Amino acid sequence: MKDAHMQTFTVLFGLLVALTAQGLTLPEASASEREEKPTDAEEIDVDSPRQSVMSFIDAAARRDFERASAYLELQDTQAGQGPELAARLFNVVTRRLGTPTESVSSGAAGDRNDGLPRNVDQIGTIALTGREQPVRLVARDDRSPRWKFSSRTVARIDGWYEELPDYWL
Repeated sequence: MKDAHMQTFTVLFGLLVALTAQGLTLPEASASEREEKPTDAEEIDVDSPRQSVMSFIDAAARRDFERASAYLELQDTQAGQGPELAARLFNVVTRRLGTPTESVSSGAAGDRNDGLPRNVDQIGTIALTGREQPVRLVARDDRSPRWKFSSRTVARIDGWYEELPDYWL
């Protein structure tokens, strides 16, 4: 029953993403195929936080949690948990933040005016035990993809997931 509900939710969300995120590129596209389409008169850089979030959501909506886990900054001790953490984060983000892509920076440098360090971008906050906790991406020049959900965000996934009203389904 749990898998049936999760699969139904994932398929429905995938359809929603497909219908509302026109111009979304698939993460497995080659460099020559990844020419971005303008979104509201702005270009989305392939190395941008927005592209990472879009690629994470796309992979997770297709239930390719292995690929989605590439967008998580995992500690060595979490390496084997990547796909499960990606699935949980997908559920948390889509249910708590919706599809946050429009509010995420489309430039490779991220949002330089948000008061955060240059390599950090915030896509939203999630309330847990009365406190707003940030959902952040970090940029690492030596990694691909460049922008990933930060290790602090990854460390919060299980707590956020367990707070979902029907997380056990």
